[in-house]
Amino acid sequence: MRYESDLTTKQWNMIKPLFEAENRGKHLRVHSKRKLVNAVLYINKTGCQWRLSPHDFPKHTTVSSFYQRAVKSGLWEKSLINWYNLLKYYEITTKSAENMTIISHLHTLLKRF
Repeated sequence: MRYESDLTTKQWNMIKPLFEAENRGKHLRVHSKRKLVNAVLYINKTGCQWRLSPHDFPKHTTVSSFYQRAVKSGLWEKSLINWYNLLKYYEITTKSAENMTIISHLHTLLKRF
């Protein structure tokens, strides 16, 4: 199922290299990094509790653990800043309404750090 907070393929491709750079434990992965990022974005956008996230996302403990590890390592902030900077550039060059919405959402996320 698709949610309003889900990343488009174009958006995911902007930050994918940051999340998939680490090969350690790759053979143990059950869930895609994109699905985990989408789950975190859904929780942030809707404000729902981790336990109440939709069942088509990975288990809430998996999503929470992924998010906490990404924050602790600095990866989450790095990806948001990278994404924000790329979208600011695209905003200047394209003035896309989709990019404006994403920039607003990212600005909210970045304020939390």
